[in-house]
Amino acid sequence: MRNINRWIQTVGLIAIGVLIGINISRTAIRYQQRQVEKLLWLLTPATEWVRQRVHVLEDSFGLDRATAIEILSEVWKSSQYFEHDPDIVLAIIEQESSFKRNALSSTGAMGLMQVMPEWWKRYNPNADFFSIKENIRLGCFVLWTYKNISQNEEEALARYCAGKNWDKFLVYSEEVQNKCVKWINRED
Repeated sequence: MRNINRWIQTVGLIAIGVLIGINISRTAIRYQQRQVEKLLWLLTPATEWVRQRVHVLEDSFGLDRATAIEILSEVWKSSQYFEHDPDIVLAIIEQESSFKRNALSSTGAMGLMQVMPEWWKRYNPNADFFSIKENIRLGCFVLWTYKNISQNEEEALARYCAGKNWDKFLVYSEEVQNKCVKWINRED
Protein backbone atom coordinates (compact mmCIF):
# COMPACT_ATOMS: atom_id res chain seq x y z
CA MET A 1 0.00 0.00 0.00
CA ARG A 2 2.76 2.41 0.96
CA ASN A 3 4.68 1.72 -2.28
CA ILE A 4 1.52 2.32 -4.29
CA ASN A 5 1.00 5.66 -2.53
CA ARG A 6 4.59 6.66 -3.22
CA TRP A 7 4.25 5.66 -6.85
CA ILE A 8 1.04 7.70 -7.19
CA GLN A 9 2.72 10.69 -5.55
CA THR A 10 5.75 10.39 -7.82
CA VAL A 11 3.66 10.04 -10.96
CA GLY A 12 1.56 12.99 -9.82
CA LEU A 13 4.61 15.16 -9.23
CA ILE A 14 6.12 14.22 -12.61
CA ALA A 15 2.80 14.88 -14.35
CA ILE A 16 2.55 18.30 -12.73
CA GLY A 17 6.13 19.05 -13.77
CA VAL A 18 5.46 18.00 -17.35
CA LEU A 19 2.25 20.03 -17.49
CA ILE A 20 3.99 23.21 -16.38
CA GLY A 21 7.20 22.51 -18.27
CA ILE A 22 9.51 22.04 -15.32
CA ASN A 23 12.31 19.52 -15.32
CA ILE A 24 12.07 17.77 -11.95
CA SER A 25 15.12 15.91 -10.72
CA ARG A 26 14.89 12.71 -8.69
CA THR A 27 16.24 14.54 -5.66
CA ALA A 28 13.49 17.13 -5.92
CA ILE A 29 10.89 14.37 -6.25
CA ARG A 30 12.23 12.59 -3.13
CA TYR A 31 12.17 15.86 -1.24
CA GLN A 32 8.56 16.46 -2.29
CA GLN A 33 7.65 12.91 -1.27
CA ARG A 34 9.07 13.51 2.22
CA GLN A 35 7.16 16.78 2.49
CA VAL A 36 3.91 15.07 1.44
CA GLU A 37 4.53 12.27 3.97
CA LYS A 38 5.05 14.84 6.73
CA LEU A 39 1.81 16.57 5.79
CA LEU A 40 -0.08 13.27 5.64
CA TRP A 41 1.24 12.45 9.12
CA LEU A 42 -0.55 15.54 10.43
CA LEU A 43 -3.85 14.23 9.08
CA THR A 44 -3.68 10.74 10.56
CA PRO A 45 -5.10 9.33 13.78
CA ALA A 46 -1.50 9.25 15.01
CA THR A 47 -1.53 13.00 15.48
CA GLU A 48 -4.45 12.86 17.88
CA TRP A 49 -2.94 9.87 19.72
CA VAL A 50 0.37 11.71 20.16
CA ARG A 51 -1.35 14.95 21.18
CA GLN A 52 -3.31 13.15 23.90
CA ARG A 53 -0.20 11.59 25.44
CA VAL A 54 2.61 14.10 24.99
CA HIS A 55 1.74 16.08 28.12
CA VAL A 56 1.87 12.89 30.23
CA LEU A 57 5.45 12.24 29.16
CA GLU A 58 6.34 15.85 29.89
CA ASP A 59 4.58 16.12 33.24
CA SER A 60 4.93 12.62 34.69
CA PHE A 61 8.30 11.58 33.30
CA GLY A 62 10.07 14.94 32.89
CA LEU A 63 10.71 14.65 29.17
CA ASP A 64 11.06 17.70 26.97
CA ARG A 65 8.42 18.12 24.27
CA ALA A 66 10.69 17.19 21.34
CA THR A 67 11.81 13.93 22.98
CA ALA A 68 8.26 13.07 24.02
CA ILE A 69 7.00 13.59 20.46
CA GLU A 70 9.90 11.57 19.02
CA ILE A 71 9.15 8.65 21.36
CA LEU A 72 5.40 8.76 20.75
CA SER A 73 5.82 9.06 16.98
CA GLU A 74 8.15 6.07 16.86
CA VAL A 75 5.90 4.04 19.16
CA TRP A 76 2.98 4.74 16.82
CA LYS A 77 4.92 3.88 13.64
CA SER A 78 6.51 0.72 15.01
CA SER A 79 3.26 -0.41 16.63
CA GLN A 80 1.42 -0.05 13.35
CA TYR A 81 4.15 -1.91 11.46
CA PHE A 82 4.27 -4.83 13.91
CA GLU A 83 0.51 -4.76 14.59
CA HIS A 84 0.71 -3.92 18.30
CA ASP A 85 -1.54 -1.72 20.36
CA PRO A 86 0.62 1.42 20.78
CA ASP A 87 -0.59 1.78 24.37
CA ILE A 88 0.83 -1.68 25.17
CA VAL A 89 4.19 -0.51 23.81
CA LEU A 90 3.98 2.65 25.95
CA ALA A 91 3.13 0.50 28.97
CA ILE A 92 6.16 -1.73 28.29
CA ILE A 93 8.43 1.32 28.04
CA GLU A 94 6.99 2.72 31.26
CA GLN A 95 7.44 -0.62 33.03
CA GLU A 96 10.90 -1.35 31.66
CA SER A 97 12.67 2.02 31.71
CA SER A 98 10.27 4.74 32.94
CA PHE A 99 11.02 6.47 29.62
CA LYS A 100 14.76 6.78 30.38
CA ARG A 101 16.38 6.29 26.98
CA ASN A 102 19.81 5.42 28.45
CA ALA A 103 18.47 2.86 30.92
CA LEU A 104 20.73 -0.15 31.47
CA SER A 105 19.58 -3.08 33.59
CA SER A 106 21.69 -5.38 35.75
CA THR A 107 21.02 -8.15 33.20
CA GLY A 108 22.33 -5.99 30.35
CA ALA A 109 19.03 -4.95 28.80
CA MET A 110 19.33 -1.55 27.15
CA GLY A 111 17.32 1.52 26.27
CA LEU A 112 13.68 2.49 26.45
CA MET A 113 12.34 -1.01 25.80
CA GLN A 114 15.19 -2.77 27.64
CA VAL A 115 16.14 -4.99 24.72
CA MET A 116 18.57 -7.76 25.66
CA PRO A 117 22.03 -7.80 24.03
CA GLU A 118 21.43 -11.10 22.21
CA TRP A 119 18.65 -9.49 20.19
CA TRP A 120 20.95 -6.63 19.20
CA LYS A 121 23.75 -9.04 18.24
CA ARG A 122 21.42 -11.19 16.16
CA TYR A 123 19.36 -8.55 14.36
CA ASN A 124 21.09 -5.19 14.55
CA PRO A 125 24.72 -5.51 15.70
CA ASN A 126 25.82 -2.06 14.49
CA ALA A 127 22.89 -0.19 16.00
CA ASP A 128 22.92 2.57 18.55
CA PHE A 129 21.26 0.71 21.43
CA PHE A 130 20.01 3.91 22.98
CA SER A 131 18.60 5.45 19.80
CA ILE A 132 14.89 6.04 20.32
CA LYS A 133 14.01 4.85 16.83
CA GLU A 134 16.21 1.73 16.80
CA ASN A 135 15.37 0.68 20.36
CA ILE A 136 11.62 0.95 19.90
CA ARG A 137 11.70 -0.79 16.51
CA LEU A 138 13.74 -3.70 17.81
CA GLY A 139 11.65 -3.89 20.98
CA CYS A 140 8.48 -4.06 18.88
CA PHE A 141 10.10 -6.74 16.72
CA VAL A 142 10.95 -8.77 19.84
CA LEU A 143 7.36 -8.46 21.10
CA TRP A 144 6.05 -9.43 17.65
CA THR A 145 8.32 -12.50 17.67
CA TYR A 146 7.01 -13.55 21.07
CA LYS A 147 3.40 -12.94 20.02
CA ASN A 148 3.92 -15.34 17.12
CA ILE A 149 5.14 -18.18 19.34
CA SER A 150 2.81 -17.56 22.30
CA GLN A 151 -0.69 -18.74 23.04
CA ASN A 152 -1.92 -15.29 24.04
CA GLU A 153 -0.84 -11.73 24.80
CA GLU A 154 -0.16 -12.45 28.49
CA GLU A 155 2.34 -15.13 27.56
CA ALA A 156 3.96 -12.88 24.93
CA LEU A 157 4.40 -10.09 27.51
CA ALA A 158 5.82 -12.53 30.06
CA ARG A 159 8.26 -13.81 27.42
CA TYR A 160 9.24 -10.22 26.64
CA CYS A 161 10.09 -9.70 30.30
CA ALA A 162 11.83 -12.98 31.04
CA GLY A 163 12.66 -14.82 27.83
CA LYS A 164 13.10 -18.53 28.56
CA ASN A 165 11.81 -18.29 32.14
CA TRP A 166 8.60 -16.57 31.07
CA ASP A 167 6.25 -18.88 32.98
CA LYS A 168 7.49 -17.37 36.27
CA PHE A 169 6.70 -13.83 35.09
CA LEU A 170 3.00 -13.88 34.22
CA VAL A 171 2.48 -11.18 36.87
CA TYR A 172 4.57 -8.87 34.63
CA SER A 173 2.01 -9.14 31.83
CA GLU A 174 -0.72 -8.19 34.27
CA GLU A 175 1.23 -5.11 35.39
CA VAL A 176 1.83 -4.06 31.77
CA GLN A 177 -1.82 -4.56 30.87
CA ASN A 178 -2.88 -2.45 33.86
CA LYS A 179 -0.54 0.33 32.72
CA CYS A 180 -1.93 -0.01 29.21
CA VAL A 181 -5.45 0.56 30.53
CA LYS A 182 -4.19 3.68 32.33
CA TRP A 183 -2.66 4.98 29.07
CA ILE A 184 -5.92 4.38 27.22
CA ASN A 185 -7.99 6.06 29.91
CA ARG A 186 -5.79 9.12 30.36
CA GLU A 187 -7.61 12.22 29.32
CA ASP A 188 -6.43 15.52 28.00
